[in-house]
Amino acid sequence: MAVVKPQNLVPYWFPVWSWMIFIFVLSSRSDISTGPFVLDPFWHLGAFALLAFLTYRAFRHYRFSILDSYLLCAFWSFGYGILDEIHQVFVPGRSFSVIDILTDLVGVLLFGLLVRFVATFKDKKKA
Repeated sequence: MAVVKPQNLVPYWFPVWSWMIFIFVLSSRSDISTGPFVLDPFWHLGAFALLAFLTYRAFRHYRFSILDSYLLCAFWSFGYGILDEIHQVFVPGRSFSVIDILTDLVGVLLFGLLVRFVATFKDKKKA
């Protein structure tokens, strides 16, 4: 693994932390609504697929393999989804939801499928 200078980390980790703060702020509000119940899973799926992408990008900067980067980003993103649901227990009007956690996981897994598809496509293009 190559040495990464601290000043080079900001472009990779700032978007990750910014998106995590955005999710935290939204889940801290008891007056927020994602619209009809049907739209809530799509919000979770998209939000955590984006978090997976941002963390994947940050871990790839460390020159981890594609698989290692994905596993790290999946652990990071899914773990944050669980922590976010636990956090919501303490927010008036919000609650812990296993469905939300599973939807977060689906978003992370869909991003993983995209990573696999792109890696396969690049391998075929090289051959």
